[in-house]
Amino acid sequence: MKKLFMLWIILFNCHIFASEPAPEPLISCVYSDKTEGNTMTPHEDCGKLNSDGLLELSKEHMKRIAFDDDKLTCIYVHGAQKRLQQVQYLHTSGKTVRPLFFDNGCDYFREGLARMIQNDQLGYFNKQLEIVIQTNFEFGLPFSNGYAIVCHDIKEHDEMEHITYTSEKCGMINRDGNIVLQPIYRSDDWKVFDNFREKNQ
Repeated sequence: MKKLFMLWIILFNCHIFASEPAPEPLISCVYSDKTEGNTMTPHEDCGKLNSDGLLELSKEHMKRIAFDDDKLTCIYVHGAQKRLQQVQYLHTSGKTVRPLFFDNGCDYFREGLARMIQNDQLGYFNKQLEIVIQTNFEFGLPFSNGYAIVCHDIKEHDEMEHITYTSEKCGMINRDGNIVLQPIYRSDDWKVFDNFREKNQ
């Protein structure tokens, strides 16, 4: 009986320890540090990723960040053993968004919007990091004169230091996210897209 009681205690303790959630691993960051003359500075254990994969920066590091005039900064995020590598925009409010990786950093804002890929679908967000357009397209270009080229079934091409994308199913959307040109054109049909913009100014 005593042996059974001891075995029950061991099994109970094992269940408790096994059911405790593992601590979330801290991640490393590179950001513009105002205590280092606004230079891009690497930091270990700067925060963690939440269940949505977005950065939750520690208060200590939040105080060190040099934000731009739009109250934003681009942070380079590295996970355990450098397996996770991405960029995220951070607002002074603490809100974060994972933008498209472009030109070795966060995607630029064009006409007030930047691009993101969420659940393999293209979206656009504003400088308050609010998602204002969510599409079912895989890829798109920045907005230009109120319209953006968007594409299905993209093909990726690795060209030396840059990656390019091509497609035979491209169209255009407006600032409301509505399709204004059906996705039946090649990604290099620039004349079609330029003519549409000219006629709809």
